[in-house]
Amino acid sequence: MNRTVQREQPELWALFGILLLFLAFGLLPFVPEIRLFNIVWTALFAFAGIGVLCYPFLHKSTSQNHDLMEALLAYEVAYIMVPDCIFGEGAENWLDGCLSDDQLAEFLYRARAAMRGVAPSDDAGKVYKTTHGRLDGQTPYVLLEFPKRKLTAKECFILAPFFCCIIWQESTELLEYYILGEAPTLPGESPDRERTTFRSVSRIGVNSNLGPGPPPTAIAFLEHVDAFRKSRLGRST
Repeated sequence: MNRTVQREQPELWALFGILLLFLAFGLLPFVPEIRLFNIVWTALFAFAGIGVLCYPFLHKSTSQNHDLMEALLAYEVAYIMVPDCIFGEGAENWLDGCLSDDQLAEFLYRARAAMRGVAPSDDAGKVYKTTHGRLDGQTPYVLLEFPKRKLTAKECFILAPFFCCIIWQESTELLEYYILGEAPTLPGESPDRERTTFRSVSRIGVNSNLGPGPPPTAIAFLEHVDAFRKSRLGRST
């Protein structure tokens, strides 16, 4: 359901609720004898009207809370679950399985949802995607794609990720981890979903801002990662 429909619905429901309330209380003067049945019937109409009035606002609040939790789960998968999976204590025992898992993104999302005691999204398998490949046909990587967020960072104060990428050198078994997330919105700025931040998380847990990122597409992100690694290699030689 799009946001335009959600904005229009409360007015329609409110009008219907007001009509019910007027109907319930407006009939009282015309009732010859106010008996228990009439009182109960009127009370039911009144509660129904109040419920109808409140429903759209409660429903909208519940929907926003759900979107907020989904954004938080995506953030925690990128910045907590994946680093723990590849760098955490005992990671060597399951690292090979993580790097070869075709459903790693969905698995980590469901695991994080279970830790928080919330029900995972029904379409998690469709929006949390895992792709395997090689940069320049040589260096292996695992790309995790996150769902498109419904709330902006300005609305929920969470810079949720678009993609993250695990890279390892087969010869040295050295792991690298990069994240493409939404860029922060400064006061007075309008949210721009195309502005991104390029980050990395090291083995010892250092979360580094590597500057502005590319457009939030898988191809642009992988090209940016490849160019960054090559430029870093050039500086080190």
